[in-house]
Amino acid sequence: MLSHWTIKLFHAIFVSSLGAVTLWLLFVSMTSDMVRRSSPKQRAELLLRVWKDGTSYLSLPLGKGHYLIGRGPECDIFLKGPGIPLKVAEIYMKGDDYHLRMPLEDEGEGNEKMLLPGEKLMLYNYAMQLDKREIT
Repeated sequence: MLSHWTIKLFHAIFVSSLGAVTLWLLFVSMTSDMVRRSSPKQRAELLLRVWKDGTSYLSLPLGKGHYLIGRGPECDIFLKGPGIPLKVAEIYMKGDDYHLRMPLEDEGEGNEKMLLPGEKLMLYNYAMQLDKREIT
């Protein structure tokens, strides 16, 4: 059977090792974050901004290759309001550029337009604009 002082010693060793591991994890997380921030490499992230009746409605960083727009439950960009179809349009990646295809009535092809950063588009009472944002 272990003595009282032996149990205290094991307890002290356990607590100090737990503290050391915690400090090591904190140090690693802080230094790895600093390396990422100080990296000279920057990339541009595309951001889709949406306004409804002039008020900011949505700000969505584009990372996927396909977004469906409308009031249907399967839509990535949900538009609310009377008269808005289940599927209004889609934004998809073609090469390195994003394109907008609309209307999507009966799953037809519709009109295709390349989205240019800074250009505003109107869909019903929603305005949409694609912007570039520098990420460090």
